[in-house]
Amino acid sequence: MVCAPDPEEHRARRLPDTYAVTEGLPRAEIDVGNGVSLDVHLDSGSLANGYTANRVMVGVKFKF
Repeated sequence: MVCAPDPEEHRARRLPDTYAVTEGLPRAEIDVGNGVSLDVHLDSGSLANGYTANRVMVGVKFKF
C-alpha cells in the first residue's frame, strides 16, 4: 500500500489533433467622435541587454 497522491491526476495532457484555434478577442477600440478613435493593445520590444519588454500601448487615431 502506498499513501501518496496520484501524480497522473493533475498532469497536463496533449491536445487532440482535432483542436482548432478560434478567432481571438476583438480589438479594444472605441470611436470618440469626429473621426477620432482610441485603442489599447499589447506590444513587446527588445531591450539592449537582450530582455523582452512587454507593454500596454494606448493609441489615438485621427481621420483626415
